[in-house]
Amino acid sequence: MRINDPLAGKTVVKGKREENVKKAVVSLTLDAAFDLFYSAKKAEGTRDRTRADYVRHWRYFCDWLSTTYPHAKINDVTATAIRSYVNYMSTKTKYENVLNRELESGKFLEGTHQTLRANE
Repeated sequence: MRINDPLAGKTVVKGKREENVKKAVVSLTLDAAFDLFYSAKKAEGTRDRTRADYVRHWRYFCDWLSTTYPHAKINDVTATAIRSYVNYMSTKTKYENVLNRELESGKFLEGTHQTLRANE
């Protein structure tokens, strides 16, 4: 018994299909990209606190990005830029540049201690 193969006798073309596919150009602003991300996370049902953390971390990233890569677009945020940001954050001191946080020893006060010190 012979099975009818609809592809019998056809030529196989390998690697040519990708030439015909046009790649979409992403032209989102960074804020629009974050809004899209945030909406997806909200739809997934993430907790309010988690989404608040996303917003806070996004603000830190945008502050760094504006000084390091001014006028950056979504396509400018490469793996190299992300690694640079992670390195920056890993060397940044918590509460750096916040008034009444630094002790004479060079260490920083936590929030509760800062409030107590301000009320003295």
